[in-house]
Amino acid sequence: MLHSLLARGLIWNDPDSGGHYPMAAGIVLLARDPSAVFPQCRILADAYRGAELDGDPADHTDLRQPMPVAIEKAIAFVERNTRHPMRIIGLNRVRLDEYPSEALREALVNPVAHRDYEDGSRKIMPEVFSDRVVISSPGLPPPPITLQKLLSRKYRPCSRNPILAQCLSFFHRIEERGSGFRRMHDKMIDHGLDQPRLATDTGYFQIIFSGLGEDLKRLGVPLPVPVKLCPHLWSSH
Repeated sequence: MLHSLLARGLIWNDPDSGGHYPMAAGIVLLARDPSAVFPQCRILADAYRGAELDGDPADHTDLRQPMPVAIEKAIAFVERNTRHPMRIIGLNRVRLDEYPSEALREALVNPVAHRDYEDGSRKIMPEVFSDRVVISSPGLPPPPITLQKLLSRKYRPCSRNPILAQCLSFFHRIEERGSGFRRMHDKMIDHGLDQPRLATDTGYFQIIFSGLGEDLKRLGVPLPVPVKLCPHLWSSH
């Protein structure tokens, strides 16, 4: 384990003392509470009753766990504050998600990998509204990537924090090919939703997932799994 952590730049070895100490990326990904060292390493999530910001969110959480754990808890926060209509698929009654969890995960992993950690005053902020989900990340896209290039989906990958991106790739949380926005686009379309919108707001980069409104029938449904019967069930004894 020590060799693996050293090789990925998450810890370093002090030859004088022989001790091993965490690098900044190691704290972000592995520390029990990264915000104890870096206050900006938190995910602040709010859920509102309507379509506008207000001073009394219906639900709120402040996630301070290792970032891979905080990402999963942020997804769970969105899921508990969005709708889950039931649909009959084949012979089963299936609970659907208003937003595809794979797209939400991409939208939350990207800020961890690419946000501006030099800005110690701001955190990653998922916000759930009645008609949309907004993921805000501190910092604009790293040069030479621009918002216009992201919108066109014609760009080469570039990371502001390459060690974090490399390690999240190792943990199978991200691909270093710049394909995250394409996957979000595909997951939303397959789910029956509009493609994600990208925007900037007061130094934040935002990914906006528009919801269904009242038209829940738009939701895509998974194909029923075919039942495979064992041949011996049809044989006589």
